[in-house]
Amino acid sequence: MMFKASTTTRRCKIQSKNDRKSEEIKISMDGRGRALDNIFIERLWRSVKHEGIYLKGYAHMSELMIGLTQYFSFYNNERPHQSLADQTPSRTYQSAQGGVETIT
Repeated sequence: MMFKASTTTRRCKIQSKNDRKSEEIKISMDGRGRALDNIFIERLWRSVKHEGIYLKGYAHMSELMIGLTQYFSFYNNERPHQSLADQTPSRTYQSAQGGVETIT
């Protein structure tokens, strides 16, 4: 059995803006009223899916958990990132220099 994203898709009820205000629900934004802050998470999950999950075809949840643990270790400690001047996230974090990518 192979796990696919389509088998875990959740259906969500879309609420109007007034409903969200009355329930004090905030939508993630970048501070300027645009939903661009999700681009970083979208890129991360694209990498996880294409470089890890799709290539391995895990048959069991335990295999998936081990595989994801290994992939995130690789992603953070070995894989260079163009947006971090070809450094790894852990090296960038340790140097406290940050990345070169900005949102305008």
